[in-house]
Amino acid sequence: RFMEPIAPGTSVSATFRVTSPTTVGSGFLTAHADWAGASKAETFSTRIRNVLPVKINEVRFGTSTNSTNQFIELYNSSSKALDLGHWTLIHTASQWAPVKLATIPAGTRIASHAFYLLGLSTSGLAAPASAGDMTIRLRSISGFSPGQSVDIEGERRTIARVGTPASPPTTVFIPVSTGPWVAHAIGTTNLPVTNAAGFEVGQKIGIDLGGKYESATVTVVGKAATQTVLSAAANAGDINIKLANASNVSEGDVLTIGAGSLLEVVKVVNPDTSGAVGTGITIASPLHFNHSESVDVAGPGSGISFTPATKSQHLSGDSVQALGSGVTLDRPLSRSHTWGAPVLNELPLESGYQGSPTPNQWFGGSLTPTIVATQTAGGQPTIPAGSLALMDATGNVVDAIVYGSQQSNSSGNGTVASPELATLEGDQSQGGCIAVTSSLAGGEGRSVGRFPDGADSDTNCADFYSQTSANLLLSTLPGFMNVKVSTVAGFEQGQSVIVGTGPDQEIAVIDTVGSAGATTLSASTASGATVIPIASPIGFSPGQNITIDSGANGETAVVISVTRQGSAHINVATPLSHDHAAGASLSGSGITFQANLKKSHAAGSPISTQIPTPGRSNMYAGHGR
Repeated sequence: RFMEPIAPGTSVSATFRVTSPTTVGSGFLTAHADWAGASKAETFSTRIRNVLPVKINEVRFGTSTNSTNQFIELYNSSSKALDLGHWTLIHTASQWAPVKLATIPAGTRIASHAFYLLGLSTSGLAAPASAGDMTIRLRSISGFSPGQSVDIEGERRTIARVGTPASPPTTVFIPVSTGPWVAHAIGTTNLPVTNAAGFEVGQKIGIDLGGKYESATVTVVGKAATQTVLSAAANAGDINIKLANASNVSEGDVLTIGAGSLLEVVKVVNPDTSGAVGTGITIASPLHFNHSESVDVAGPGSGISFTPATKSQHLSGDSVQALGSGVTLDRPLSRSHTWGAPVLNELPLESGYQGSPTPNQWFGGSLTPTIVATQTAGGQPTIPAGSLALMDATGNVVDAIVYGSQQSNSSGNGTVASPELATLEGDQSQGGCIAVTSSLAGGEGRSVGRFPDGADSDTNCADFYSQTSANLLLSTLPGFMNVKVSTVAGFEQGQSVIVGTGPDQEIAVIDTVGSAGATTLSASTASGATVIPIASPIGFSPGQNITIDSGANGETAVVISVTRQGSAHINVATPLSHDHAAGASLSGSGITFQANLKKSHAAGSPISTQIPTPGRSNMYAGHGR
C-alpha cells in the first residue's frame, strides 16, 4: 500500500515474494491493483504450477527409415530421488483425441539427476483386449509368426495364427464447406469416413479412440466421403460440374457446393471422369448460383456400416480405425489390457525403438500414428505434430511439450494440438509456444531435447533444441571432399559432423558450406532456355547458385524459382549457354570438408552435427559439444 499521493506521470513499484505450497498443484496467480479515491482498478492473472522437478528431457519421433524408432526420456533435475509410481504420459497427435501412452508402474523411483527411458515396442494393442480374449488387434505384425512367443504386459503366449494389422486411423467425414461438427446420434449403424481403405466385412473397427470408444463389426464397406473442389468454374443453370477428384462419387450421391449464402445441394445422376478436361458429373437439376474454380465440394459417400449400433454420439473428426484380423493366441488372456499396451516378441526388433540402452519401460502406441516418413508429391517433408503431457499420480501436469512445424505455432499460425499446454509452456498472452520439429531424418535421426539436461524456462519456444541433419543426395567414395546434401541449414564452417551410419560412420570437419540440392534433368534443354525440367526439387531454393552438366557443356546459373508440384522445374535468371541432354547433372555447391572422406556412403545416408542420446546426457550442435 502506497500512502503518499502519486503525481501524474510518475511510477511506483512493489515486489511480492510468492512461496509455493508444500503440495503439488496448479492454478492462477492473480494480481489486483486499485486507486483509493479514484474509480480505477486493474487485474492481471497468470497460470502457475507447483510441481516436482521431473522433465520430459528428450524425444525422438522416428527416423526416415523406421518411423517407429521412437523414445521418450524423463530426467530428474532435483537433488533427491523421486517416486514416479502411477505417473502417466498423455499423448495427443495433431487433430486426434488424447490417449494414455504409458502408466509408470507403482514403486518406480528415479534417482537424483538420473534418466528414465521409455521406448516404442515392436507392436502394441490397437484396441483394448479383455480377459478371455484369444485374438488381439495389433498396430504392427512385423516380425510376428506362428509358434513364436509374445509378451503382453507380462502375459506370455504363443502365436497360433497371424492375420492382418490394424490400418492407420481415418476420421468421420468432415464437410469441408459447412464446418467440422456434424453429430451422428446414438443408435447409428453407419458412419461416413474420410478413407475406406483397410475395412473388411466381418472384421472389427474401433470408433473414437481417446473419446467415447466403442467397437463394432463391419457389415458393409461402402465408398469414402468426397472432399474435393471444382476443377473448372460452374455457372447458374449448368447441369454438369467438373471435380478435381470424382473417384468416390456414385449415382444418387448428394453433394454440397460452395459455402455460406452460395451453398447449394445437388444430386448426382451420372458420375464420370475427374479433372477440368474430364466429362464431369451430371446433376439432377440446374445450379442456382455461379461457382468459381476451386470452390469446395463435399459429400458423405456411403461409408462403413456395422453392428451393433453405437451407444454414444459421435462427431465429425472422431477417429475410425479398421482393426484387421489380428493375431490369434494359443490360449486366452488372463487379464484385460488397455489400448496401447506393448506387445513384444522374442526375435530381434524389426520395428519400434532400436539401439541401446534397453528402455526402463515400453509403450505400445506410436507417437506419430498419422505420419508417413516420406516426401510428399511436391517434395515437402512430413512433420510430426502433437503434444505430450507428463502427469503425476494425482493428475497434475508436471511437464509438457507441444511439438510441430513452425507454421503450426499457436502464437501466429493457427491451431495446434493441446493449445492449453502451449500456453502453459509459453507466453500466455501470445497463444503459447511449441517445440519446432523437422522432418524425420536418416541414420539415428534427430530428437528434440533440453540442454543442459532438465533446463526449463517454462517455454517450449526456447527450451528444446534439435540436431542439425541432412541426407546425402548423391553417393560418395573414399577420397571425396565435397558432398551434395538435401539442406545446408544449420551447418557451419569448422563444425564437426557425423557422416553415414553404423560401421560406415565417420567424422568430418566442414571447410565451406555452399548450397543444397542434387538431381538430373528430366528432359533435354536447349541453349537459350530459362526453364530447366528436373527429376527432383529437393534442396533447391530461390537465389542459390547451381551447376548444370559437366565438361565442355558445364555452366552455372542462379535460381529464380522452384516449381515442386506436377512436373518439377527450375527457373534461372539468365538463358542457358549450352544444350543439355536428359539425365545431365544439376546441383548446388554442397558441403566441402577439410580432409578426404575415408569411407563410401550411399545416397540417402545422413550427415548430422550430433545424434540422439537416449538415457544419456543430451548433446546438441553449439551446446555441450
